[in-house]
Amino acid sequence: MIYALLVVPKISKILRFLILVKLISSAIIAKNFGLIELRIWDLSPHLLCRNHLLGEHRELHAMWAVITEKKTGYSKHPETIRWNGKLKAMYLRHEKLVLEMKSRGYNHKSSLDKRKAIGKSIQNEFVNTISEQIEILKNKNCDCKLI
Repeated sequence: MIYALLVVPKISKILRFLILVKLISSAIIAKNFGLIELRIWDLSPHLLCRNHLLGEHRELHAMWAVITEKKTGYSKHPETIRWNGKLKAMYLRHEKLVLEMKSRGYNHKSSLDKRKAIGKSIQNEFVNTISEQIEILKNKNCDCKLI
């Protein structure tokens, strides 16, 4: 599969992206012994290190597609379920991530369709509490700006 991704020039960009997503997903599953780690943090984006900021942005886009396009992949994941009916809140979270990315000098070229941003504008359900999220990040030994 990796060979096809890298060598075959006639594969469309969308198909390449889907193959890459599948490979990354498989790696995450293997790494976590069957648990898929999706995360949209509930912390201010300015606290996140580069990896967690960009990772959340990537995962938010994946989750947006699952919910808005009614895809089945990850649709039963607790992190996805908590965003059902709260696409407006997800859109606003995306905008906060984009502002932080731009403040750090990153280019952003993947906007969300604002017309699909419906439902509640506040996320008040959590897979992990804010304090648990802080502890999770502290244990990752990364450059997040946590107390």
